[in-house]
Amino acid sequence: MMPDEPGDAACWAAEVCEGCGTPVARGADHRCTRRVHLDGLRPGSGADGVVWSLAGDRQLDVNLVALGAGGAIGEHANDAVDVCIVVLDGTVALLVDGVAHPLGTHELAFVPRGTRRAIVAGDAGARYLSVHTARPGPAIRN
Repeated sequence: MMPDEPGDAACWAAEVCEGCGTPVARGADHRCTRRVHLDGLRPGSGADGVVWSLAGDRQLDVNLVALGAGGAIGEHANDAVDVCIVVLDGTVALLVDGVAHPLGTHELAFVPRGTRRAIVAGDAGARYLSVHTARPGPAIRN
């Protein structure tokens, strides 16, 4: 190694992606693989709602939502995208067009676009993922 060239050869040839920590050749096209441990994401002392969202350039929206006991996401319609709800912890009542669908831990429900939906957590609260294609701007209506 030359005294005026710090680091090793890998250091000169690549940069480390800030999003995923992968070494990437300088100037190379890199599509970041993002990871998160969902069990480490817990709500603070604030209101019910989104605890974490997938960020960056993507075609998919993923939100981790936490609700306390009896907490709710009020009824709304989304005309733009189909949505998958995946319950990670607890139980919820998923209301789709006024019909209740009880969901427990590790259950998934598909909610078609154009329907009205609401979610109410059970007695122990709940954490769930909401997954759908990315869309520009708000498309939810009351």
